[in-house]
Amino acid sequence: MLNDQLFLNRLHILSSFASGKLADLRQAREDDFRLKQDAHQQKQARRQAEWTAQKAQCAAAWKKRQFRPLLADFWGLLRLSFKGSIYPPQLAPPSDEEGVLQAGLEGEDRVLHALFAAIPENWHVVSGYRNNKGETDFILVAPNGLMTIEVKSYSGLICCQGDDWFALNRARGGGIGKKTIQDNGGRSPNQQVNAIADSLEEYLRKFDSSLDVGRVKRAVVFAARNSAIYQVRQPGVDLVCTADSLSQGLLLDFLPPRKSPLDAEKLLKMIKRDHNHHHEKRRTRRAPLSSDEQ
Repeated sequence: MLNDQLFLNRLHILSSFASGKLADLRQAREDDFRLKQDAHQQKQARRQAEWTAQKAQCAAAWKKRQFRPLLADFWGLLRLSFKGSIYPPQLAPPSDEEGVLQAGLEGEDRVLHALFAAIPENWHVVSGYRNNKGETDFILVAPNGLMTIEVKSYSGLICCQGDDWFALNRARGGGIGKKTIQDNGGRSPNQQVNAIADSLEEYLRKFDSSLDVGRVKRAVVFAARNSAIYQVRQPGVDLVCTADSLSQGLLLDFLPPRKSPLDAEKLLKMIKRDHNHHHEKRRTRRAPLSSDEQ
C-alpha cells in the first residue's frame, strides 16, 4: 500500500473482503499445520517411549540371564528399528483460491498507485465501499463528481459484447483459450459496478437532493501487467482501461470540472455512513445466535 502521508490523508479504507478472506484462508492453513505438528510430536513421543521401555526390558532380561525373554525383547527392539521414519509435517502450499485473492489484492494495489499518480490533489479515493448490491474496489470522490471503479486482474486480451466479458490467452497446444470474466454471483463487470453505482446514486438523492451530484460514473480497470483492451463493444460503463493507461487527462475526460464544485468532504461522510449501515446489517445477519437465542 501507499506510505506517503499526503496519499494516506486522501485514501479512505472502509473494508476489504479479499484481504479478510485471504487472512482467514492463511490462518486455516496455519492452524491445520499446527495440529499436524502436535500430532507429529505426540507420535514421536510414543515411539520414543516404546523404544525406551523395550530397551529397559532387554536390560532387565540380560541382567537376570533370562535368555528367552531377552530374545523376544531383542526382536521387539528390532521391529521398532524397522518402523518407518516419522517425518515432520509441512505447511500446505497456498490454495488456488488464495492465489486468486492474492493476485486481486496485488492488482488493486497497482491500480491504487496509478490513481494517485493521476488524480489532482483535491481528489480522494475510497476503498472497499459496500452497499446492498455488493462491494466495489474504489470510488473517486472529487469536486468534479464521483466514479466507482471495479478492478479485475485477468490477463490477456480483454473483450466484451454487452454483458459478455472474457479474456483471450494462448492455450497449451497453440490454441486460444477464452476465460469468462464475472464475479462469484455470475455478474459481468459492468453489471457488478452498475448495480453498486445505481444504489449509491439512489442513496445520495434520498439523503440530500440539494447536492446535485448527478450521475455516478462507472469504470472497469484491468490490473494485470499483461492485460490489453482488445475488443470492447457496448460495455455499459463509462470507461474500460488498463492500470497502465490511467492518467489525469483520461479521468478528467469523464469527470470534468463543474461550474459549482461539489463538497468532497460532505460526500465522503455520506459514503462512509451508507457503507457503515450496510456493513453492520451484513455483520448482524451473519452473526451466529447466542445460546440464549437458539
